Amino acid sequence: MNQAEIEKKIVDNLEYCPAGIHCYFIKLNSEWGVKCYHDKSSFETAYERQKLCYEEGLAPEVGESFEIDVDFYDEEEHCQIDKLYCYVTELIKPCVSILGKNADYIDAMCEKFQDEYEKDLWLIQQEIRDKTGWYPEDIHGFNWGWNDGKLQLLDFI
Repeated sequence: MNQAEIEKKIVDNLEYCPAGIHCYFIKLNSEWGVKCYHDKSSFETAYERQKLCYEEGLAPEVGESFEIDVDFYDEEEHCQIDKLYCYVTELIKPCVSILGKNADYIDAMCEKFQDEYEKDLWLIQQEIRDKTGWYPEDIHGFNWGWNDGKLQLLDFI
């Protein structure tokens, strides 16, 4: 996918894509997605952390980064967004999906995930801290995914 196609996909899907507090996520194809931030500082932090974690085998692969001008009003955040800071990332399936689910269901599934994988999550968090100097604290099930049978972190803010 070339840059123009990626930017069009972002613009066309921004209103309906999954979004967290800091990031919009847009699926590009079956292997790649793009994370988009309206705050440059959050983008830089997430991008650098994911690159470091990827180099240690603890996160999905990281691709190119770029900026895109947009004209988007975020209804949930009640703000106008004129620019997005983006990077391409390998697509892996989150352990808990937030798409089409209500908050109670998501909370229950995240709690079940955390109970089942508590020891694994703690060990991975320690490994990330030891190898990168950063300690991830947001351990919701939708912030972790499986990649080649290994739990990997998806959220870097």
